[in-house]
Amino acid sequence: MSLNINEPWGAVGDFNDITDRGEKLGGIPHRLEQSLDFIECLNECGLQDARYTGTVVPWCDNRDPPPPHTIWKRLDRLVYNSNWFDEYNSTTVTHLSRSCSDHAPLLVKILHEDIQGIKYFKFLNFWTDHPDFHQTVQNSWDEQVYGTLFTSSTKKSRTPLKLSVSGLSKPLVIFMRSLRDWNH
Repeated sequence: MSLNINEPWGAVGDFNDITDRGEKLGGIPHRLEQSLDFIECLNECGLQDARYTGTVVPWCDNRDPPPPHTIWKRLDRLVYNSNWFDEYNSTTVTHLSRSCSDHAPLLVKILHEDIQGIKYFKFLNFWTDHPDFHQTVQNSWDEQVYGTLFTSSTKKSRTPLKLSVSGLSKPLVIFMRSLRDWNH
């Protein structure tokens, strides 16, 4: 599914499952294998969990007496793809207080913040398992760089390379761009 959608997309709601033992309190301890289908679905769809504030476990089964018999879980969440994060990088989810429901409402703020300054490169180890990875790395290192230290570009991209302090930084920037393009 993630290969068919190149736009930002996400889903919010009650997924009736958790992704981590820490998302459940009370009751019988959670076995992670119970969540494998949900976790695999998120991975196959290229979705990641949005960061949130508020209580960790916003759903409650409302049983008496109180814990350990009461069960609390994080069933409600926002998940989105990497294009969403690129476009709406300041999206936040707040778990509000429960009132008349067993679910706490989610307050979702979808924002784009133009971040100035250093943009860090994130390398994902599983990339090295992809059959095209090594050739992509080789191609990026072999690419000829044109221009001065502060206005360098490549044949593929006429955008100046902003990181240019040493002779090594230009190939690294090309490498990061190549991996970013290859990953999208």
